[in-house]
Amino acid sequence: MNTDALQGFLTFRELDAAMAHGKGSAFRAFKRLAPPLREGEDFLRLTPADSADAIEALRRQARIYPASINVVLLHPGAADRVRAGMQAHG
Repeated sequence: MNTDALQGFLTFRELDAAMAHGKGSAFRAFKRLAPPLREGEDFLRLTPADSADAIEALRRQARIYPASINVVLLHPGAADRVRAGMQAHG
């Protein structure tokens, strides 16, 4: 996968940092919202089997947590919804 194509997407780590929340806050907010969010449209899921190079590039850029194996990248609109969910649940 071309890592340039991932630049507009946000990671859970980036959202946690932007919101000054602890690790896992964005993930939990995403899980609360996940049913209406659509993979391929609202978010991308990267696995080592098909996106190892992209995951490593994100790790080198410090965009994901060091121990991340599978990675979710949020489209900006979905990221806004996750942010709102993070604010609502403090």
